[in-house]
Amino acid sequence: SLGPRVIRWVENYCVIPDGPDIGKPFRIPEFWKRIILEWYEVDETGRRRYSQGLIGIAKKNIKTSIAAALSLYELAGSQDPAALVLSAAATEEQGANLLFGSAYTMATKAPMLKDALVAMRSEIQVPDQPRARLKSLTSRAGSNDGANARAVFCDELHEWQGQSGRNLFAVLEGALTSRPDATLLAITTAGYDEDSICYDKYQYGKRVEAGEIDDPRFYFRWFEAPSGCDYKNKTFWVVPNPLLGITVHESVLEDRILRDPES
Repeated sequence: SLGPRVIRWVENYCVIPDGPDIGKPFRIPEFWKRIILEWYEVDETGRRRYSQGLIGIAKKNIKTSIAAALSLYELAGSQDPAALVLSAAATEEQGANLLFGSAYTMATKAPMLKDALVAMRSEIQVPDQPRARLKSLTSRAGSNDGANARAVFCDELHEWQGQSGRNLFAVLEGALTSRPDATLLAITTAGYDEDSICYDKYQYGKRVEAGEIDDPRFYFRWFEAPSGCDYKNKTFWVVPNPLLGITVHESVLEDRILRDPES
Protein backbone atom coordinates (compact mmCIF):
# COMPACT_ATOMS: atom_id res chain seq x y z
CA SER A 1 0.00 0.00 0.00
CA LEU A 2 1.00 3.56 -0.65
CA GLY A 3 -0.92 4.36 2.52
CA PRO A 4 2.07 4.72 4.88
CA ARG A 5 3.57 7.40 2.61
CA VAL A 6 0.23 9.18 2.36
CA ILE A 7 -0.28 9.13 6.13
CA ARG A 8 3.22 10.51 6.77
CA TRP A 9 2.70 13.29 4.24
CA VAL A 10 -0.65 14.34 5.67
CA GLU A 11 0.62 14.38 9.25
CA ASN A 12 3.78 16.27 8.27
CA TYR A 13 2.13 18.92 6.10
CA CYS A 14 -1.58 19.31 6.89
CA VAL A 15 -3.38 21.06 9.73
CA ILE A 16 -6.82 20.81 11.33
CA PRO A 17 -9.13 22.90 9.09
CA ASP A 18 -11.87 23.89 11.55
CA GLY A 19 -13.04 23.91 15.15
CA PRO A 20 -11.17 25.10 18.26
CA ASP A 21 -7.94 23.37 17.15
CA ILE A 22 -7.84 24.96 13.71
CA GLY A 23 -4.29 25.31 12.45
CA LYS A 24 -2.82 22.63 14.70
CA PRO A 25 -1.03 19.62 13.15
CA PHE A 26 -3.42 17.06 11.66
CA ARG A 27 -3.19 13.71 13.42
CA ILE A 28 -5.05 10.91 11.68
CA PRO A 29 -7.07 8.62 13.99
CA GLU A 30 -6.26 4.92 13.76
CA PHE A 31 -9.65 4.19 12.20
CA TRP A 32 -8.93 6.47 9.26
CA LYS A 33 -5.39 5.18 8.94
CA ARG A 34 -6.81 1.71 8.26
CA ILE A 35 -9.14 3.15 5.63
CA ILE A 36 -6.26 5.02 3.94
CA LEU A 37 -4.10 1.89 3.94
CA GLU A 38 -6.91 0.00 2.21
CA TRP A 39 -7.81 2.72 -0.30
CA TYR A 40 -4.17 3.10 -1.36
CA GLU A 41 -3.45 -0.60 -1.82
CA VAL A 42 -1.49 -1.54 -4.94
CA ASP A 43 -1.07 -4.80 -6.85
CA GLU A 44 2.17 -6.60 -7.68
CA THR A 45 2.84 -4.19 -10.56
CA GLY A 46 2.40 -1.13 -8.36
CA ARG A 47 -0.96 -0.22 -9.90
CA ARG A 48 -3.68 1.09 -7.59
CA ARG A 49 -6.03 -1.73 -6.60
CA TYR A 50 -9.15 0.44 -6.51
CA SER A 51 -10.29 2.93 -9.12
CA GLN A 52 -13.57 4.01 -7.51
CA GLY A 53 -14.82 4.00 -3.93
CA LEU A 54 -17.72 4.94 -1.68
CA ILE A 55 -17.45 5.51 2.08
CA GLY A 56 -20.59 6.12 4.13
CA ILE A 57 -20.21 7.30 7.70
CA ALA A 58 -22.11 9.40 10.25
CA LYS A 59 -21.58 13.12 10.83
CA LYS A 60 -18.64 14.47 12.85
CA ASN A 61 -16.35 11.54 12.00
CA ILE A 62 -14.04 13.99 10.10
CA LYS A 63 -14.68 12.45 6.67
CA THR A 64 -14.49 15.84 4.92
CA SER A 65 -11.21 16.76 6.62
CA ILE A 66 -9.73 13.40 5.62
CA ALA A 67 -10.85 13.82 2.01
CA ALA A 68 -9.46 17.37 1.94
CA ALA A 69 -6.09 16.19 3.22
CA LEU A 70 -5.99 13.38 0.66
CA SER A 71 -6.85 15.83 -2.13
CA LEU A 72 -3.86 17.97 -1.13
CA TYR A 73 -1.63 14.90 -1.05
CA GLU A 74 -2.70 14.04 -4.59
CA LEU A 75 -1.95 17.63 -5.64
CA ALA A 76 1.33 18.33 -3.86
CA GLY A 77 2.57 15.06 -2.36
CA SER A 78 2.17 12.59 -5.20
CA GLN A 79 5.15 13.94 -7.20
CA ASP A 80 2.93 14.21 -10.26
CA PRO A 81 3.98 17.41 -12.10
CA ALA A 82 0.61 17.61 -13.88
CA ALA A 83 -1.73 16.50 -11.10
CA LEU A 84 -5.28 17.59 -11.82
CA VAL A 85 -7.35 16.92 -8.68
CA LEU A 86 -11.08 17.61 -8.54
CA SER A 87 -13.07 18.44 -5.43
CA ALA A 88 -16.70 17.97 -6.42
CA ALA A 89 -19.87 19.03 -4.64
CA ALA A 90 -23.56 19.25 -5.42
CA THR A 91 -23.75 23.05 -5.21
CA GLU A 92 -21.44 26.06 -5.26
CA GLU A 93 -22.12 26.73 -1.58
CA GLN A 94 -21.28 23.17 -0.58
CA GLY A 95 -18.12 23.18 -2.67
CA ALA A 96 -16.92 26.41 -1.05
CA ASN A 97 -17.75 25.46 2.52
CA LEU A 98 -17.00 21.76 2.87
CA LEU A 99 -14.37 19.66 1.13
CA PHE A 100 -12.69 22.34 -0.97
CA GLY A 101 -13.09 24.82 1.87
CA SER A 102 -11.22 22.50 4.20
CA ALA A 103 -8.46 22.02 1.63
CA TYR A 104 -8.27 25.80 1.18
CA THR A 105 -7.88 26.31 4.94
CA MET A 106 -5.13 23.70 5.12
CA ALA A 107 -3.35 25.25 2.14
CA THR A 108 -3.40 28.72 3.69
CA LYS A 109 -2.74 27.87 7.34
CA ALA A 110 -0.30 24.96 7.21
CA PRO A 111 3.25 26.36 7.60
CA MET A 112 4.70 23.94 5.04
CA LEU A 113 1.96 24.51 2.46
CA LYS A 114 1.08 28.20 2.52
CA ASP A 115 4.36 29.21 0.88
CA ALA A 116 4.30 26.32 -1.60
CA LEU A 117 0.73 26.67 -2.89
CA VAL A 118 -1.46 29.45 -4.25
CA ALA A 119 -5.02 29.17 -2.97
CA MET A 120 -7.84 30.94 -4.80
CA ARG A 121 -11.63 30.90 -4.52
CA SER A 122 -12.16 27.77 -6.59
CA GLU A 123 -8.66 26.51 -7.34
CA ILE A 124 -5.39 25.71 -5.57
CA GLN A 125 -2.24 25.77 -7.67
CA VAL A 126 1.38 24.65 -7.39
CA PRO A 127 3.35 27.65 -8.79
CA ASP A 128 6.37 25.68 -10.00
CA GLN A 129 4.13 23.06 -11.63
CA PRO A 130 1.72 25.09 -13.82
CA ARG A 131 -0.42 22.09 -14.78
CA ALA A 132 -0.90 20.87 -11.19
CA ARG A 133 -4.06 22.19 -9.59
CA LEU A 134 -6.93 21.29 -7.29
CA LYS A 135 -10.26 22.53 -8.68
CA SER A 136 -13.68 22.90 -7.10
CA LEU A 137 -16.49 21.61 -9.33
CA THR A 138 -20.28 21.72 -8.94
CA SER A 139 -23.31 20.41 -10.80
CA ARG A 140 -22.80 23.11 -13.42
CA ALA A 141 -19.57 21.47 -14.57
CA GLY A 142 -19.18 21.10 -18.31
CA SER A 143 -18.15 17.96 -20.12
CA ASN A 144 -14.49 19.04 -20.35
CA ASP A 145 -14.02 20.25 -16.77
CA GLY A 146 -12.67 16.94 -15.52
CA ALA A 147 -10.54 15.89 -18.46
CA ASN A 148 -7.39 13.96 -17.56
CA ALA A 149 -7.88 14.04 -13.77
CA ARG A 150 -5.51 12.23 -11.47
CA ALA A 151 -7.94 12.03 -8.55
CA VAL A 152 -11.56 12.99 -7.90
CA PHE A 153 -13.12 13.51 -4.47
CA CYS A 154 -16.91 13.72 -4.16
CA ASP A 155 -18.25 15.18 -0.93
CA GLU A 156 -21.69 14.39 0.52
CA LEU A 157 -22.82 12.27 -2.40
CA HIS A 158 -26.30 11.99 -0.90
CA GLU A 159 -26.78 15.69 -1.75
CA TRP A 160 -26.28 14.95 -5.46
CA GLN A 161 -29.94 14.74 -6.31
CA GLY A 162 -31.79 14.61 -9.60
CA GLN A 163 -30.41 14.60 -13.09
CA SER A 164 -27.86 17.31 -12.37
CA GLY A 165 -26.21 15.07 -9.76
CA ARG A 166 -26.11 12.15 -12.18
CA ASN A 167 -24.73 14.37 -14.93
CA LEU A 168 -21.91 15.64 -12.72
CA PHE A 169 -21.00 12.14 -11.59
CA ALA A 170 -20.93 10.96 -15.21
CA VAL A 171 -18.56 13.81 -16.08
CA LEU A 172 -16.27 12.81 -13.23
CA GLU A 173 -16.30 9.11 -14.14
CA GLY A 174 -15.35 10.15 -17.65
CA ALA A 175 -12.40 12.08 -16.24
CA LEU A 176 -10.83 8.81 -15.09
CA THR A 177 -10.31 7.38 -18.57
CA SER A 178 -7.10 9.20 -19.52
CA ARG A 179 -4.86 7.89 -16.74
CA PRO A 180 -4.44 4.21 -15.79
CA ASP A 181 -4.27 4.96 -12.05
CA ALA A 182 -6.91 7.70 -11.83
CA THR A 183 -9.26 7.33 -8.85
CA LEU A 184 -12.64 8.60 -7.69
CA LEU A 185 -13.58 8.52 -4.00
CA ALA A 186 -17.02 9.57 -2.74
CA ILE A 187 -17.50 10.20 0.97
CA THR A 188 -20.94 10.84 2.41
CA THR A 189 -23.34 10.65 5.29
CA ALA A 190 -26.56 8.71 4.78
CA GLY A 191 -29.41 10.17 2.77
CA TYR A 192 -33.09 9.55 2.15
CA ASP A 193 -33.47 9.85 -1.62
CA GLU A 194 -33.52 6.42 -3.27
CA ASP A 195 -33.74 8.02 -6.70
CA SER A 196 -30.16 9.32 -6.63
CA ILE A 197 -26.65 8.48 -7.73
CA CYS A 198 -25.70 7.91 -4.09
CA TYR A 199 -28.34 5.24 -3.60
CA ASP A 200 -27.34 3.60 -6.89
CA LYS A 201 -23.71 3.40 -5.76
CA TYR A 202 -24.76 2.23 -2.28
CA GLN A 203 -26.79 -0.61 -3.80
CA TYR A 204 -23.91 -1.46 -6.12
CA GLY A 205 -21.47 -1.53 -3.20
CA LYS A 206 -23.75 -3.79 -1.17
CA ARG A 207 -23.88 -6.25 -4.07
CA VAL A 208 -20.10 -6.16 -4.45
CA GLU A 209 -19.78 -6.71 -0.69
CA ALA A 210 -22.18 -9.68 -0.87
CA GLY A 211 -20.30 -11.25 -3.77
CA GLU A 212 -23.19 -10.78 -6.19
CA ILE A 213 -21.06 -8.55 -8.41
CA ASP A 214 -17.41 -9.23 -9.16
CA ASP A 215 -15.75 -5.83 -9.22
CA PRO A 216 -12.37 -5.87 -7.46
CA ARG A 217 -11.76 -2.26 -8.50
CA PHE A 218 -14.67 -0.90 -6.44
CA TYR A 219 -13.97 0.02 -2.80
CA PHE A 220 -17.01 0.06 -0.50
CA ARG A 221 -17.16 0.77 3.22
CA TRP A 222 -20.52 1.74 4.72
CA PHE A 223 -20.75 2.10 8.48
CA GLU A 224 -24.36 1.58 9.54
CA ALA A 225 -26.16 0.01 12.49
CA PRO A 226 -27.98 -3.27 11.74
CA SER A 227 -31.40 -2.87 10.21
CA GLY A 228 -34.16 -2.98 12.81
CA CYS A 229 -31.89 -2.48 15.83
CA ASP A 230 -33.00 -0.43 18.85
CA TYR A 231 -31.66 3.06 18.14
CA LYS A 232 -31.62 3.79 21.89
CA ASN A 233 -29.19 0.92 22.53
CA LYS A 234 -25.77 2.58 22.79
CA THR A 235 -24.08 -0.64 21.71
CA PHE A 236 -25.01 0.18 18.13
CA TRP A 237 -23.96 3.83 18.21
CA VAL A 238 -20.29 3.09 17.65
CA VAL A 239 -20.92 1.22 14.37
CA PRO A 240 -21.74 4.33 12.29
CA ASN A 241 -19.61 6.46 14.65
CA PRO A 242 -16.16 4.84 14.82
CA LEU A 243 -14.75 8.05 16.34
CA LEU A 244 -17.24 8.03 19.21
CA GLY A 245 -15.45 9.50 22.20
CA ILE A 246 -12.82 11.17 20.00
CA THR A 247 -14.54 13.62 17.64
CA VAL A 248 -18.10 12.46 18.33
CA HIS A 249 -19.23 13.22 21.91
CA GLU A 250 -21.62 10.66 23.37
CA SER A 251 -23.69 13.24 25.25
CA VAL A 252 -24.24 15.29 22.09
CA LEU A 253 -25.05 12.18 20.08
CA GLU A 254 -27.46 10.94 22.76
CA ASP A 255 -29.30 14.24 22.81
CA ARG A 256 -29.59 14.30 19.03
CA ILE A 257 -30.75 10.68 18.73
CA LEU A 258 -33.34 10.85 21.48
CA ARG A 259 -34.64 14.23 20.31
CA ASP A 260 -34.73 13.32 16.62
CA PRO A 261 -34.47 9.55 15.99
CA GLU A 262 -34.37 10.01 12.21
CA SER A 263 -31.08 11.92 12.50
